[in-house]
Amino acid sequence: MKEEEKIEETPFNMAMLYYKNLNEIREKKTQCLLNGDYKTACECLNEIFTAISFKLEDKETTRLKDMMDDIDINLAYLDYAESDSRKFHISKLMGLIRDFDREALKLMHRYKMIFPKVQGSQGLNNLKDKYSI
Repeated sequence: MKEEEKIEETPFNMAMLYYKNLNEIREKKTQCLLNGDYKTACECLNEIFTAISFKLEDKETTRLKDMMDDIDINLAYLDYAESDSRKFHISKLMGLIRDFDREALKLMHRYKMIFPKVQGSQGLNNLKDKYSI
C-alpha cells in the first residue's frame, strides 16, 4: 500500500462551514465599523449572538442578550442624535460593541468556536485547500 493511501483524511462536515460563516460575519462586522456603518455592524453582532448562543449556558446567553439590548438602545439614540451629541453616542456605542465583542470572543474561545479541533493527519490546511474554504 502506498504511503498516500495510508493517510487518514479529516472528514468534511457542517462544522467547518459553521466556523467559516462565523468568521465571515466577524470580518463583515469589522469592515462595517471601519466604514461607519453601525447599523449593519450591530446586525452582524446579532448574527454572531444567534450563531453562538446554542452552546452557551443560560447565564452567558442572558449576559450577551443584555449587552445586545444596550447596543440596540444606543443605536436607536444614534439615529435621532443631533450633530453635537452624535460623537458622544458613537463613542458610547463603540464601547458597548467592543465590550460585546470581547465577551463573545472569550465565550467562543471557551467553547472552541474559534479554533476547532480538526481530527486526522490531513489537518485544517489541507481541508482549506481541498474545499476552497
